[in-house]
Amino acid sequence: MPTPANLGDVMKVSDMVIEKVTAKANTAIEKGQLVCSDATGDFVVATGALSAEHRVCVARENISATQENRDLMVLVKGLIVAKKTAGIAIVTGAKLKIVTAGTVGLYLTAESANLYVAYAHKPALGTDDKIWIRIQ
Repeated sequence: MPTPANLGDVMKVSDMVIEKVTAKANTAIEKGQLVCSDATGDFVVATGALSAEHRVCVARENISATQENRDLMVLVKGLIVAKKTAGIAIVTGAKLKIVTAGTVGLYLTAESANLYVAYAHKPALGTDDKIWIRIQ
């Protein structure tokens, strides 16, 4: 498996699911950021609080805050390169949660189970800012 080269890269697997969703007006989203729906059903950059209540996906493209067309392609299930919090090494199989807006970091066992959003498919060094993850 290749080293994560570009945020939003996917590995084609048989159970991969990609959907078109609507990004919230005046919201910028970057390819590879974790996103989820807010109370209105529009998609925004995922935070820990939102991810505990809503399905988390990964953006497959950039969308600017001023862009008129708010259609956004997201990976709902499968393997993708996502943004990772720098400074932490992550091993294969580690559970992940949203640490800062749109980025994953280590999920700690003592934390609420609904904070878990994905797991590491490949290891990542502390200096890495991206990681292969599996969204289920």
